[in-house]
Amino acid sequence: MGDAAAEVTSLLAPGDRRLHMAHDPKSDVPVLAEAFGRPLACVGARGCRRTHVRRLQDLAGAGVAPDDAAKPYAPLGLDPGGATPQGTTVSFAAELIAVRGGRSGRSRSLLDGAVHPTAGAYRVGRSAVVDRSVSRPACPRRR
Repeated sequence: MGDAAAEVTSLLAPGDRRLHMAHDPKSDVPVLAEAFGRPLACVGARGCRRTHVRRLQDLAGAGVAPDDAAKPYAPLGLDPGGATPQGTTVSFAAELIAVRGGRSGRSRSLLDGAVHPTAGAYRVGRSAVVDRSVSRPACPRRR
């Protein structure tokens, strides 16, 4: 398994994301350990919380440093309440999008400020402050 994990992970460029989606817990340690040695933007692993606790124990037993073992987003996904494979897939994608954008993944109704931050915008407390010297795209008009 280690050679296969190294081969797949070697195809990833710095800043890529690696999601471990296997149903076989035996593949977790070699795949994740290989991913930790790369400059990836995100490492994620699916599974329930109980599986993740076992995964952390297995990683520690394999000599993976505690800081590395804490890296993966696991269990992967936000919690929209979906119980179908499609809903689970959406939850995984939603977390990846939030991580890539540096966002919390919380409901927009709970947040203040612009829905789509602009270049030149920054936050002070819970309010967005916009630097008007930076041009921003116009919002499309609805018809």
